[in-house]
Amino acid sequence: MPIVMNSNLASLKAIRALGDTNKALGTTLARLSSGIRVSTAGDDASGVGVASRMLSQIRGANQAVRNANDAISLAQVADSGLSETVSNLQSMRVLAVAAANSSYLTADRANMNLQFQALVADIQRVAQGIAYNNTYLLSGGFANMNIQIGANSGDVLSLTFLSATSSGLGISGNVSLGGSDGTTATAAITLVDNAIASVSYIRAVVGAQQTRLQNAVSFTSSYSDTMTSSYSNVADTDISQETSNLARLTIIQQVGVAIVAQANLQPQMVLSLLKQSTNSGSG
Repeated sequence: MPIVMNSNLASLKAIRALGDTNKALGTTLARLSSGIRVSTAGDDASGVGVASRMLSQIRGANQAVRNANDAISLAQVADSGLSETVSNLQSMRVLAVAAANSSYLTADRANMNLQFQALVADIQRVAQGIAYNNTYLLSGGFANMNIQIGANSGDVLSLTFLSATSSGLGISGNVSLGGSDGTTATAAITLVDNAIASVSYIRAVVGAQQTRLQNAVSFTSSYSDTMTSSYSNVADTDISQETSNLARLTIIQQVGVAIVAQANLQPQMVLSLLKQSTNSGSG
């Protein structure tokens, strides 16, 4: 192998190898400090696309879980209003049964009817006042409301709550306990019974939709957990592996620095040869 002075190939190769080691060491340090294995396309060209799609699914699923939980709260608000309506209807039925008794006078039935009509008005108030985020739930306008319960387009659950107004329940205007006998009160018993059955049906619908929402929360949460695990396999740093790489690359770096220093000393062999030549000429 010739001895040259202008071109130190050994040093250049050692410097290039040291540069590769430094680059790999920098990647390992970045992964350890961030906890992320794939942060740029250069880290893993195919993995970065997969990780991005997985992350979109995870974030979408997590938001869908929040959506479904909000809808569950909405259904619970509606059911609380329906519970109050049932309580009012039960009180109305008690009054109607009492008014149907012949032992009461016309004036007594008129007094009972005042309380009866007040309960009808309260049922109307509840139906028109129960709202969630300024959306009224029991007035008849809450129909075909879409709840996004999944990460993808089409993962939708449609909610409809039937009207629980006094007119919707059939107890507005045409129901009275007044009169000289219990005839109108007897008819009111039937109408109130029908109203109670209607509210029971509405509550059953609300309960069924709430169950579907709870199932959606359970499924979507499980899906998010599974996707998070898959995303971790693709994008997260394997700490044990990178710690091992850190120790290995640190040693290689230190050796590389020593080799570059040694390679840079090789041109001094030219000085040694020149000194020997000078000494020989003097002799």
